Amino acid sequence: MRLVRSNELAQNRALLLWGHGAQSTVEYAIVVAVVAAGLIVMQRYVKASVAGRWKTMADTFGGGQQYEPPSRAAAFGTHATVVTND
Repeated sequence: MRLVRSNELAQNRALLLWGHGAQSTVEYAIVVAVVAAGLIVMQRYVKASVAGRWKTMADTFGGGQQYEPPSRAAAFGTHATVVTND
């Protein structure tokens, strides 16, 4: 008679454990989905923040001015130089 009871308990335990395992899997899936959704929503703000920091750093190094390349004449040294031998 004792074997029947322990067998029933073992079956009930197996059912309970499996039910909790599936519940845990669903809970983990929900947590992962919520975290992923949060990251997707935050993406816009993170991009804006990074762009702002880059702009601040560029302004610091550039003195607040935008880079302007030199003219072609200055870059290739096509200015006339007058040399006098006195």
